[in-house]
Amino acid sequence: MRTFNLSRPGRTPGAGADRGFTLIELLLTSALLVVLVAVATPAWRGTLERSRVEAARDTLQRDLTLARAEAVRQGVSTTLCSGDAAAGCAAGPWSGGYIVFTDLDGDGVLDAGDTLMREEGPFTAATLVPTVTTPVQFNAAGFLIPPARTFVFCGAGGNPFHARGLIVSPSGRVRATFDSDLPTDGIHDDSAGTNLSCP
Repeated sequence: MRTFNLSRPGRTPGAGADRGFTLIELLLTSALLVVLVAVATPAWRGTLERSRVEAARDTLQRDLTLARAEAVRQGVSTTLCSGDAAAGCAAGPWSGGYIVFTDLDGDGVLDAGDTLMREEGPFTAATLVPTVTTPVQFNAAGFLIPPARTFVFCGAGGNPFHARGLIVSPSGRVRATFDSDLPTDGIHDDSAGTNLSCP
């Protein structure tokens, strides 16, 4: 019985499956990868910096909300100030760490009888601008004792597009900033509608 070889003359069956990449194909692929990395890296760095700033902001927002809620629940003043549990309130910036405590006599000092509610360590990936040094206090009704406060967090690069803030109103309400401009410009605004800025 006769058999027929249907493959093309001069071509070994299956030879195409072993074909590799040419030097030009490898160079084009490498060049494309370099371009993609160059385009994606700045965007990735920006996203990472913004995420770190937002994490720091969210931590302070949580602690401010806790302080206000406990002031109302317990019917006493509460205080947030720079410092630590061992030394109490200090004159340094909040970026170095802060504490939250019930302040029975409302003097802004962690005394005997006051209860430490939270201690936060230094912010390592964000900076408070301007440097915050004065305590924040809520009275027994949950109102802010000093005037309204605005906290601005900036990333290491100082890009205002990555800045995030917190606004504490005289009523004690704590809210995160957002871009209130119409049309929006991508930069968050303070309570007066002014763009947040970083040094």
